[in-house]
Amino acid sequence: MKVGLMYNDIAPLRQILWAENPHGVQQMEATVAAVRTALDAGGYDVKEWALPPAPDLGALAAWDVDLVFNLITGITGKALQIHSVALLEMLDIPFIGSPLEAHTVCLNKWLTKLVLVRSGIPTPPFQRISQSSGFIKSLPFPFPAILKPIREGSSLGITQNSVVHNHRELEQQARALFDQFQQDLLVEALLPGREFTVGLLGNDPLRVLPIQEIIYARWPQHLPKIYSFEAKTYDLPARQCPALIRNPLRKNLERLAIASAKALNTADLLRLDLRLDANGNPMVLEANALPGLQPIYSEYPRMAEAGGISFELLIIELVKAAKQRIGSEGSA
Repeated sequence: MKVGLMYNDIAPLRQILWAENPHGVQQMEATVAAVRTALDAGGYDVKEWALPPAPDLGALAAWDVDLVFNLITGITGKALQIHSVALLEMLDIPFIGSPLEAHTVCLNKWLTKLVLVRSGIPTPPFQRISQSSGFIKSLPFPFPAILKPIREGSSLGITQNSVVHNHRELEQQARALFDQFQQDLLVEALLPGREFTVGLLGNDPLRVLPIQEIIYARWPQHLPKIYSFEAKTYDLPARQCPALIRNPLRKNLERLAIASAKALNTADLLRLDLRLDANGNPMVLEANALPGLQPIYSEYPRMAEAGGISFELLIIELVKAAKQRIGSEGSA
């Protein structure tokens, strides 16, 4: 089987990107190398494509592959992640992962929440802040709150200043984020409870990977207990996988993850972040339709490893899940 490995062509911009986000460059390069090795070990005929900012559509359409393992991320802009999926769908090239509409929704935190709310899935109360409409004077929920750029991933824009306790702090941080990211913002209630990550593998049935807890027990007292960009970059929080939780909570987290996957129409793989409210009830924070796949570091392969799925086997399982899904869609 010929598997296409598609990833960002960052060679022309590597020095600039390294200066802005060295961790992102390292993660992408390590992930591509690891997936390539896993596919080779699985006996697949791997054909690589480093997608440039202005791809040759004719050459892409003639790419002789049976299935694409798409690793295009937003290292040069989150829109590229959506555009790569749109190209594959437009050219009718089968690929691993979610369809275009799922990526579009999951890469927009506000749209994700609208879908969750409409589907009856609990998520913290929230409000959108638009730069053009001016700053909000009141929130439909009490402080503290957390402020995020609407269309960023990997915790970009989420720092220790993202947690705000009054309208003055909210406006100050909103101005800073508007200046940096030039996009609308999402402000949501900061839940006080434990934080979890849930990974899903496959389609029918969906397999729930061992749940991971993000633990802030030894977190510096002066820092808010959030998974910020700095915390993610330097791999700071402690983690427990499988999480030490009672069965009712585990089942509730699994139920919400599966319901979210169906509501968001994701495919093959998904990672969700959830947190408990003051009463211990889990709520979905965000959904990632293309979770990081760097071995050892990224949450998704770490949870798979805890479930007895090595990185090499995980990559093969993703290929099999996509093949099965595409085959069932073709026969429907």
